[in-house]
Amino acid sequence: MKTLSKFPGRWARLAVATGIGWLLQTTPAQAQCTQLVWQDEFDTPGDLSKWQVYEGDGCETGNCNFGNAELQVYRPANATVTGGVLNIATRYENTVVGGRTYNYTSAKLYSKQASGALQTFKYGRIEARMKLPSAQGVWPAFWMLADPGNWPTTGEIDIMEAKHKNPTSVSGTIHYDAGGWRYSGRDYTSAVDLSQAFHVYAVEWSPEKIQWFVDGVLFNTASPSTTVGGSWPFNDNNFYIILNAAVGGPGTGFTGYQNPTPSDFPTTTQVDYVRVYKGAFSAAVLGAGQVYQGDANKTYRLEAIAGATYAWTVPSAATITNGQGTNAVQVSFGSGATTGTVSATVTVNNCPTGTYSKAVTVLPALQLDRVYEDFESSRVITYGVVTGTLTQAVNNPAATAGNTSAKVGQYVRNASEQYDVLYVRNLGIRNANDFVAGRRKVYVDVYSTAPVGSKVTMQFENSQATTATNFPTGRHSAYRAFTTRQNAWETFEFEFERSLDAGTNIYAIDNVAFLFQPATNSGATFYFDNLLIKQKPDAPVVATDVLLNYDGAARITFDPTITGGTYTLNFANPSATGVNTSANVARYVRNPAEQYDVLFFDAGVPGTVIEDAALFKNQTYQLQFDVYSTAPVGTPVGITLQNKAAAAGAYPAGRNSTYLANTTRQNQWETLTFSYNTTPDGGTANVSIDQLAILFNSGVASGDTYYIDNIRVAKRATPTYTAGTTFENYDTVRNLPLRTATGTYVAAANNPAATGLNTSAKVAQYTRNPASQYDALTLASTQIKDGAAYESGQKVFAMDVYTSAPVGTPISWQLENSTATTPGNYPTGRHSSYQAVVKQTNAWHTLTFSYAGSPDAGTADAEVDNVVLLFAPNSLTGSVFYIDNLRSLTAVSSPTNAAPTVSLTAPSGGATFAAPASITLTATAADADGTVSKVEFYNGATKLGEDVSSPYTFSWTNVPAGSYSLTARATDNAGAVTTSAAVSVTVGAAPSGLTIPGTIEAENYTAMAGVQLEATGDTGGGQNVGWIDTGDYLDYAVNVQTAGTYTVGFRVASVPGGGQLQLRSASGMVYATASIAATGGWQTWSTVNATATLPAGAQTLRVYVAAGGWNLNWISFTAPTNAAPTVSLTSPTGGTAVTAPASITLTALAADADGTVSKVEFYNGTTKLGEDVSSPYAFSWSNVPAGTYSLTARATDNAGAVTASTAVSVTVSAAPATTNLALNKSATASSVENAGSPAQSAVDGNSSTRWSSEWGAAPQWIYVDLGATYNVSRVKLLWEAAYATDYQVEISSDAVTWSPLRAVTGNSSLTNDLTGLSGTGKFVRIYCQTRALPYGYSLYDFEVYGTAASGSRALATTRVIAPEARLYPNPVSRLLKVPIASAGVLTITDALGRVAHTQAVTAQQAVAEVDVQSLQPGLYFLTLRDATGGSTVQQFIKQ
Repeated sequence: MKTLSKFPGRWARLAVATGIGWLLQTTPAQAQCTQLVWQDEFDTPGDLSKWQVYEGDGCETGNCNFGNAELQVYRPANATVTGGVLNIATRYENTVVGGRTYNYTSAKLYSKQASGALQTFKYGRIEARMKLPSAQGVWPAFWMLADPGNWPTTGEIDIMEAKHKNPTSVSGTIHYDAGGWRYSGRDYTSAVDLSQAFHVYAVEWSPEKIQWFVDGVLFNTASPSTTVGGSWPFNDNNFYIILNAAVGGPGTGFTGYQNPTPSDFPTTTQVDYVRVYKGAFSAAVLGAGQVYQGDANKTYRLEAIAGATYAWTVPSAATITNGQGTNAVQVSFGSGATTGTVSATVTVNNCPTGTYSKAVTVLPALQLDRVYEDFESSRVITYGVVTGTLTQAVNNPAATAGNTSAKVGQYVRNASEQYDVLYVRNLGIRNANDFVAGRRKVYVDVYSTAPVGSKVTMQFENSQATTATNFPTGRHSAYRAFTTRQNAWETFEFEFERSLDAGTNIYAIDNVAFLFQPATNSGATFYFDNLLIKQKPDAPVVATDVLLNYDGAARITFDPTITGGTYTLNFANPSATGVNTSANVARYVRNPAEQYDVLFFDAGVPGTVIEDAALFKNQTYQLQFDVYSTAPVGTPVGITLQNKAAAAGAYPAGRNSTYLANTTRQNQWETLTFSYNTTPDGGTANVSIDQLAILFNSGVASGDTYYIDNIRVAKRATPTYTAGTTFENYDTVRNLPLRTATGTYVAAANNPAATGLNTSAKVAQYTRNPASQYDALTLASTQIKDGAAYESGQKVFAMDVYTSAPVGTPISWQLENSTATTPGNYPTGRHSSYQAVVKQTNAWHTLTFSYAGSPDAGTADAEVDNVVLLFAPNSLTGSVFYIDNLRSLTAVSSPTNAAPTVSLTAPSGGATFAAPASITLTATAADADGTVSKVEFYNGATKLGEDVSSPYTFSWTNVPAGSYSLTARATDNAGAVTTSAAVSVTVGAAPSGLTIPGTIEAENYTAMAGVQLEATGDTGGGQNVGWIDTGDYLDYAVNVQTAGTYTVGFRVASVPGGGQLQLRSASGMVYATASIAATGGWQTWSTVNATATLPAGAQTLRVYVAAGGWNLNWISFTAPTNAAPTVSLTSPTGGTAVTAPASITLTALAADADGTVSKVEFYNGTTKLGEDVSSPYAFSWSNVPAGTYSLTARATDNAGAVTASTAVSVTVSAAPATTNLALNKSATASSVENAGSPAQSAVDGNSSTRWSSEWGAAPQWIYVDLGATYNVSRVKLLWEAAYATDYQVEISSDAVTWSPLRAVTGNSSLTNDLTGLSGTGKFVRIYCQTRALPYGYSLYDFEVYGTAASGSRALATTRVIAPEARLYPNPVSRLLKVPIASAGVLTITDALGRVAHTQAVTAQQAVAEVDVQSLQPGLYFLTLRDATGGSTVQQFIKQ
């Protein structure tokens, strides 16, 4: 009989103290209490009804040996329930499965429901009481995977893993994706053999935290703060439980690549019970941990607890706008909100009261970049591919708090699509890395029927690079948001999730993909509105460091030895105007034969000119130079910061970081500012930069000319530091005792030069071990427990150094945990690393260490107990280093930003207007310590408009009747916001005056002088005004609906003639004058017309008699006719021809004779390309594919009239095919002469290897699988002497049915360059018919050229790689092992897509071995492509 006395440690004590009844309570009303929600006690012999018992070796799903080179096969017979426990027997015995022989058998079980589906859980305490096996090679595990799962993206939780004989330790680990597979874990070490008795292994899993326990002892904690980039998929899905015991072998990393010992088997893993609890440990506040002042209605919630009451508190100047008393609240953060916590105190009867808190950092308000879609007035984006149903501008389903718009968008998800997608274009991404770094963010209002917690993914893509089969190519990065409300409006703020393809140009994003509830088959409806971008204000540049300007400054020098093009310095400026008026510049003519042409500059001793690349990566510093180029607009220019010696090797070695800018002008000077792009080699220290490499139009063989000048660094403010804590000075402060040293360490040695900076008597002397490449001095530390402060830059490490080592020698300062680190387990236990370089030789100087990275984010600050100093790492020198005053420095708080001042100067308080009113708002604003970025005008909480330059003004028109509270809000360059005092104004109801346009009867005056009424004989009857004499007048109360120029008709009769009238305002302004001639009688009527320009609104008009002698019957006002604007497309001109992918700048002239031009839109046919709202009107259309286009410009004036220009036809020709599509693709032949001449040799790009067919046989053939559908225009063949005289070039979509491209007869050449081909397909074949020699056919090179077929760029899908099928080990230093399911081709490419290795694999190989020792360290992609064209792509890291 099992009882809860099996709770170890604090659990047992809790049960005793409170009684165990509530612990077993499972009623919903007791959810705040601990509940047992699922269990298997294994008390019934033979009962495995709660488990799926797996059978097999993984090969049935293409995952042979589960990706770990495991030696066992799983059999149901090895899992039994007897004696109150589950037994997993692992045996040494032969078993044959699918023709594959295994020497070991074991069992594997998944938790399941009664229906047979997986039993899954989300949050709680998951524990098992287990007795571990004992055998060399055995690998028992208690773990969890997500359902649905896509490893490692959806995560893995290893509750317990052990290994080998007499185990005394277990591991607790998480696996996840952060730009590639990552893991974080810790080991628990026991004083006893864990195979001798039962022990309890558990995790307590809550939102954003997982803790591991053995027998109640906590030994590991994971959270988003302990993972790379904050990646945390463990809030996204439910997970199921797995129990198994594997057998590791020589290819299994976890068990140390060792052979098992057969005599140690059989061995048994025993499980007494598995239990899952819910309780206080599974609850946490969910919501944003970082917000911005001004954020409204941010949702914070707890998982609902039945019967609970909730009391929420929020930080200062934040308010709860909705939900107090419930499990979810909406919080708005005012302009004065400060960092604090959002907390909920939860009370349930008969249960302990719990308080849960979420730390919230409040940052200055973001600035609005632009609203790109609101389905009303802002319609900038266009829509591309959709797999669901998109309806634009539908009625708002709930126009209440959160979104009061009348019209919104509706998207109904396609339930048949697991990865439903909506593409949008023209969302102003510009630099994708701004979103990765959080400098810019995408927001959108969402109302959804999907359940709370539903995920929406946003991907930035380059449509010119993506195809259906090349994921992740062309997909720069992914972002995510989750629903926090159902059937209610909320605002999504998309947070960076992971990088996908670092090789995608950061400026080339032209598609944004939204995936609603990915990996589900939901049919939910999503309403969306107000798609917009906000951004952090740019910090001002405080200094500029000129590196080279050709007029005297020269801190960097040209390196001619490795530069590819032609560089001429001190060249005459081709156009000394605009941003560059220098007399001398440099000219660089790109080498047209080089695809990757590079201009090199040496930057002195490492770390002297470019002192710290980290400042460039976070864009505190930015490289700039002026450029004048013949290259087309949009040409990319890159700069790489690198270490010259290391970069002399193969890419990416030595390349610390890359930076990118695009040209925006042609044959004009402009300043390029370079933004951080990628880190090709993270192993190259930030402080070791001594070379700049400039790449013009990288990847394209062009011969353009570039004039450059003023290469410089724009610097924003960096912290200043003051003295902090001294850890060690070798005199009176001795807090860093020696732990270990690779070299020779002498503490308290004599100072070699007690002068200048350091006059201490005693210092430390360290002589580096010249036999050790990574020599390390390890010092014990008890004082440094705030590592996060050093990572963030709030503090830095410093020490004094005197050395004979050369200037530029790197020194690394690392924080480590002595228990977790071992020589072979990098990066475990390495909290963080910091770098500096020697700046003087044989002289004391101070080194300040800059943060370089956190190798193991899972090492907590409190666990740091080692300082490790590495002198000249990755070298074999015996230099001597004297060190002293090892200390910290603390950043001086930046001066508090003074908020701007602002006042609303018009209208004045108490002003009154008549509806529909026009109110001009004006404001004055200033900033004492910066600049005013913008002034926004508000009515209450509703923004009316903004102005970004003084004088600040906004015209509010057509204001209806009502009372209004008007304010102005000023934002300064640091993001501080000030709101003016409110001004109250009143707009009265429109008067009952006579409406204009319309007809006013003359007798309806409100005042007059000297006139009389009489019956009229005019058509319509009634009365007219008569007896009109000079000086008389008539006043009329009118309401002019729209300001403008009206045609005014006066119905008059006169006998003498010579009369004259004036139409005046109440103040006497003359609007119109009309002369009245004789009409032939006092009742003989005629209409006299005049033109009057009238203001809008209620007013009094006066008809003044300048000369009498006439009668008046009525006055008519005819509405002005709006003249449509004029518009013409000035560029491009008709007949323009360019080459794809083209960049076309459209410019237009537009004018409006009676108003203003509101916008000019540019169209291709009926497809809108973009718009401009101010002159000069222009739009840059980039990456234009081949085709013929009809371009127009459409101008809209202030009254809504639209005019379209005459269409201009332009032609974009297909780019010449320069990429060999067949290179390293899968090739198949009818026969081969021998193993040394396979079909693959014809497509390997090596002209010294060849395919040759068997002798004497004809015909023979060879074909290549291009991997996707292409329009093939050219095939090039390089034959050996055994060439084909007659052959066919054929194309196919399925490698079964072939269509001819070209018939070749009578060939006598070894090189056949066949151009002008036209065909579409995936496979290209050379069908050889007649031999030139009596042997077979022999072909050195088989090249194919063309362009991607239309429609081939779709949302990429790749095969999901299960955890058991993944390559291993990863990271790898030498031998990579890849599970193989079928025959095909294995290709390894680097991060830039360059092929590093190719080899064929056969179906008979369970695992392919790849020697990667020659590859440079870095990230690689391995593609397995089978004969059907199916492929899988995996990432690995070469150490």
